[in-house]
Amino acid sequence: MKYGERAFRYCQHDAGHAIGTLRIAARRSAGRRVLDGVADSTIETLLGLDRAADFYGAERKARSC
Repeated sequence: MKYGERAFRYCQHDAGHAIGTLRIAARRSAGRRVLDGVADSTIETLLGLDRAADFYGAERKARSC
């Protein structure tokens, strides 16, 4: 194996960061509600993602829903 123990250690380190991030996100989202039934266009406006002119020429992501 090319990287051996070092690769295993890096994977464990990265997994620890991912778990820590999930714990922080879960703690910060306590008491929040899911906005069910809100239109995509409303969410795009709230997040500032409705600026189509900023992305002129870029391929738009297809919606799966």
